[in-house]
Amino acid sequence: NLKAHYFISNQYWKSNYELVKEMMSQSEVYVYEDDKIIQGFVGLNAEYIEGIFVSDEMQSCGIGKLLLDYVKDKKVSLRLNV
Repeated sequence: NLKAHYFISNQYWKSNYELVKEMMSQSEVYVYEDDKIIQGFVGLNAEYIEGIFVSDEMQSCGIGKLLLDYVKDKKVSLRLNV
């Protein structure tokens, strides 16, 4: 979150760490892994995409698209706010 949301104060994320951790535990999380190393994940709350993250070194390799295509196949509809 710190890197992906550079426009939000680091202190905000640090002070809300436990809240974000709790939200993650209540979400459906789908992971892309390569050679037992997590390279990306998407978190859903029902049909709402809470977040999608891909490791720096694997960005622009199609992992985000694979994750989104995967969840599109699992859900009737999806929502996202940006």
